[in-house]
Amino acid sequence: MSNISYQCSAMVGTNKTGALKPDAQGYYRVVLGALNFYNSAGQYYPLNPDVEKLFEASSILMRRASTGTLRSEYGHPKFQPGMSKKDFLYRIMDIHETNVCCHIHKIEIDKESVKDKQGNPIVTIIGWVKPSGPRGDVLRAQLEDPNENVCFSIRSITDDYLEPSGRILKVIREIYTWDYVNEPGISIANKWASPSLEHMTDISFTREHLVLARNMAMQSNVGMESDVYSNLTRTMESLGWDRPAARSESGLILPPSARW
Repeated sequence: MSNISYQCSAMVGTNKTGALKPDAQGYYRVVLGALNFYNSAGQYYPLNPDVEKLFEASSILMRRASTGTLRSEYGHPKFQPGMSKKDFLYRIMDIHETNVCCHIHKIEIDKESVKDKQGNPIVTIIGWVKPSGPRGDVLRAQLEDPNENVCFSIRSITDDYLEPSGRILKVIREIYTWDYVNEPGISIANKWASPSLEHMTDISFTREHLVLARNMAMQSNVGMESDVYSNLTRTMESLGWDRPAARSESGLILPPSARW
């Protein structure tokens, strides 16, 4: 593949009853995403052995989870005016402390608990989240309010493939975290499990963009403790882009809603 894409596709929900109850430690059991499932744009997220490996200790996701540093931001990182592609790649690898809304304690793949409208099981990603950080009180109030919907959205890098049938496969290569968002992107991705609009940012990158972002991280992290450099390196390894390759000239593609 010469391109990858960064996807801010909301894929989450909580439950069907409105208000949620935390466990004894204050964590809420929520649905963070779905696999072997279509989003509302008709793109399919498969569950295969490589994706399942992301839930093992060697991945960026599980390293953060095992060290107690997997946190969510209140809203996805935004591609701001004046940002370069490497700037945005650097940003999505990082979690800004001033915008944290919760801690994610544990993650698992659940193939049985959640059902579609026909009663068929949906492969879901379950997380235990606890409001914390500067935005934690806001999130807690939303989780406890039966009149408010609450959604999370995956922050990931995917390989995108167009099948002969016309179906687009989005194969997840790395997961960095899930962020709180206002609207979900698939039918089960909200607090009340009701249909809603999709909120998506899909941005394409080449190997060169990752190299530039990693160089930026190496320069800016001198004397500082940060895992951005290692996250970028791990992402390149996951994509097979840690080896020399021909340079690609394809550029950044933004959806109409993000072309400000």
